[in-house]
Amino acid sequence: MESGAGFVQTQPVFDVEAFESLHGKLRDLGLPVIASLMPAVSLTSLEYLRNEVPGIEVPDSMMERMAAASGSSGNSDPEAQARERAAGIVMAREVFERLGRIGVNGICIMPPLRKYGIVEEILTV
Repeated sequence: MESGAGFVQTQPVFDVEAFESLHGKLRDLGLPVIASLMPAVSLTSLEYLRNEVPGIEVPDSMMERMAAASGSSGNSDPEAQARERAAGIVMAREVFERLGRIGVNGICIMPPLRKYGIVEEILTV
């Protein structure tokens, strides 16, 4: 590309359907696309990303799934935390698979702070 861009790396993608339009436009320009994936392991983290980080779009369906995993006890309960974490990993796997199907050139997995083992959990089915 004349501007010197060799590839594009996105912000974390949560809404694959919304991302597909951008991906198509970038692909039409001939730019490789590396999509970022940030596993959310709690309802609190998803709410923060959705409400406080500009440009991050977390679909209602993802929020609802995480809230259902949390249950009525809230995330201070260790069992609720484990359910939220498990739901977050399942949703991250789903996003990972969908990004692969639409043909991104790579996926950068951005684990939560010092939780590097999550990368292996996402990649191991």
